[in-house]
Amino acid sequence: MPDRITCNVSDCMYWDNKRCTAPSIEVSVDGGGSSAQGTKEKTNCHTYQLKR
Repeated sequence: MPDRITCNVSDCMYWDNKRCTAPSIEVSVDGGGSSAQGTKEKTNCHTYQLKR
């Protein structure tokens, strides 16, 4: 994964000082579909895993 993927979710197991270290990511639209209707708030990173 390129080191330019920024992440602000510090309790994710792939988070490392505001960088995503996951080998790949999946981002989807809330409620399904393929359009976020012009707002980032309607998107979700489904790669998130709670840091243990």
